[in-house]
Amino acid sequence: MRDHLEQVCGDGKTGHGPSRRRRIVLVVCGVGLVALVGFLGRAIQLARQAAVHSACTCRLAQMQVALHNYHYEHGHFPPAYLTDDEGTPIHSWRVLILPYMEEDELYDAYSFDEPWNGPNNIRLANRMPAGFHCFSEPESNSRRKRRR
Repeated sequence: MRDHLEQVCGDGKTGHGPSRRRRIVLVVCGVGLVALVGFLGRAIQLARQAAVHSACTCRLAQMQVALHNYHYEHGHFPPAYLTDDEGTPIHSWRVLILPYMEEDELYDAYSFDEPWNGPNNIRLANRMPAGFHCFSEPESNSRRKRRR
């Protein structure tokens, strides 16, 4: 019986035998598993980046179509901004192309009687179409405040 135990478990003196082999196999498998997780993690990260890039490209294309539709209807592209009587910019070109981005409801809710940050219009800021924002650019409060 003792011979059988030494054969299966090793003699405990030399560090050789099945228990050592098991440890080596476990270490090799563990290293392989860590490497596999690392490679898969990188592949998933690259796939996410590609998806974000594709989404941003599609949104830019949507904006391009809206700008060209505005141009077709008005004979020119929208001005960069609209001003009040004193020349202060109060509305952005983005508001002017909302109907061409299938955002008629938002355009109708927008009040041209007050600036972009007026009481009514500021409440609409969180309804800004996704086409004006790229996923790769983190949303920030300062950027949200600058948006017109």
